[in-house]
Amino acid sequence: MVQAGRPLQEVKDFLGHKTLAVTLRYAHLAPENLRKAAASLDGVLAPRLSAPRAHEPVTNAVLPKKQEATA
Repeated sequence: MVQAGRPLQEVKDFLGHKTLAVTLRYAHLAPENLRKAAASLDGVLAPRLSAPRAHEPVTNAVLPKKQEATA
């Protein structure tokens, strides 16, 4: 059912499982379906991977010179 595109929650309810963990135990996916799922992320993740992240240092920035203290 999962390989036919049915949501796991729907499969769980249909089979009468109490938890999704039980459904996941028996929901073996074919390798081709896993490849398709991974390929579908390319369009979602690619724009995010190319954008700079806030926590990454900027390596080509020009920093102001420190002023020397006068006493």
